[in-house]
Amino acid sequence: MSMENFNIDLNIENTEQKNNDFEIFENNVVEYSEGYEDTIQIPKELRKIRTQAYDKSVEDTVRMIDKGRIFLQPDFQRYSQVWDYKTASQLIESVLLNVPIPPIYVAEEDDGSWNIIDGLQRLTSFKNFYEGKFKLKGLDSLKELNKQSYESLNPNAKSILDNGSLRIILITKESHPEMKYDVFMRLNRGSVKLTEQELRNCLYRGSLNDLIKDLRYNKKLLEILNLTEPHKRMDDAELILRYFALSENFDKEGMSISGYKGIMKTFLNTFMDKNKNMTEYQINQLREKFNDTIDKVYSIFGKNAFKRIEANGEFYKWINKAIYDFIMLSFEQYHIDELIEHKEQILNALKTCVNENKDFEDSITVGTSEPRRMKYRLGGWMTKMGSILNDSSY
Repeated sequence: MSMENFNIDLNIENTEQKNNDFEIFENNVVEYSEGYEDTIQIPKELRKIRTQAYDKSVEDTVRMIDKGRIFLQPDFQRYSQVWDYKTASQLIESVLLNVPIPPIYVAEEDDGSWNIIDGLQRLTSFKNFYEGKFKLKGLDSLKELNKQSYESLNPNAKSILDNGSLRIILITKESHPEMKYDVFMRLNRGSVKLTEQELRNCLYRGSLNDLIKDLRYNKKLLEILNLTEPHKRMDDAELILRYFALSENFDKEGMSISGYKGIMKTFLNTFMDKNKNMTEYQINQLREKFNDTIDKVYSIFGKNAFKRIEANGEFYKWINKAIYDFIMLSFEQYHIDELIEHKEQILNALKTCVNENKDFEDSITVGTSEPRRMKYRLGGWMTKMGSILNDSSY
């Protein structure tokens, strides 16, 4: 085995991706005002990334998978386009012909295991072949090996396959999480990219990620999102994460989000990395809070939750994330009976804010992730809610 420092080629093309799903959010919302994101500089301490390159044999790599040292993310695999056995067979043939295989990219976890990011289908194909799950088919150059399983391969072919070389690029655990995330997004340049939440699902395994995936089955959330099952691109999971990150950092007195600098992607990544291994008690607390808050929201808005209300009282078709933020954060503050008692006033307040206050409307449609916009809409809505429910704390 050889090991060396290695500079990542950020132009690699990833062919292991999936198809887009329908859009559930407003597509006319601008996250950043023109030029805003360019003013945010990544500090030098966040730019550290360390990599190592390993040359592993196919046999050793499969053995590492079997022992759990290389983790093939089940959810990532489930939502990926799965190679058919003909394509997998052609991969095996390439190794037997000594054709170079593109590098495989992995991330090192805290326990030293490797989390596969780019190369899932290749490794899955090797593993399935070694386990006898398919026989070779559709081979062009080695036609005599068609219909052969791993066990029935002749000794020479089996030896060549076992000793076939795979280049594995490891991004070590010493690398800063945000830079590691950025590298994987750059690797993800095929015809259909992974969404940010799909990538978080790979990078930040742990009890928090498990909770988020479980909460996607909340029946009222599914109805609000007009879904019958969890969203294929994990948009629902990002909504759940977004609520947790904002709620756990909400500064009620300052009407702001502690630690939020204006880039939602970075804020969510940091929250997941910091809290990925929450205790069972913490997980139960978050589960209860999310389910209770969704119940409250549904009791007022039903399936039209988190959507803009037009002046005529009709709701938009799509969900607005900015509205989602302040509705969730405000509703968690009150008992469901209080909210139901003032249902009509709450509905009217949202309609008024969206249609009769140009600054408020701008705060949910233009530069929505900028701290000043978030502070404005949070303060404005919380004051409204405080007035409706006679809450002097607002």
